[in-house]
Amino acid sequence: MALTDESAEFKHIIIKQINSNHFKEFAQEYSVNCILCGIIIITDLDYECIVGYNLRQIHPEIVSNTLINKVFWDISEKV
Repeated sequence: MALTDESAEFKHIIIKQINSNHFKEFAQEYSVNCILCGIIIITDLDYECIVGYNLRQIHPEIVSNTLINKVFWDISEKV
C-alpha cells in the first residue's frame, strides 16, 4: 500500500445564522476522514491508523527514488 497526498481529507464547516439581515457565525466543526482506514476523526487527532511504521500496522511501501542519503546539515570540525 503506497501513501499518497490523498491519505486524509480535512473538513472545516462553519455554521452561520441570519440575525438582523446579516450572518453571524454560530459554530465551527472540524473533522478528518482517514482514507486509508475509513475512520472519521472528530475530536482526537492522535489515533492509531492501520497504516504506519509501528507494530501491528500495515507498513507503506518505500519508494527508493524518493530516499535522500545526503548530509543536509553542517558538520563542525570539532567533532
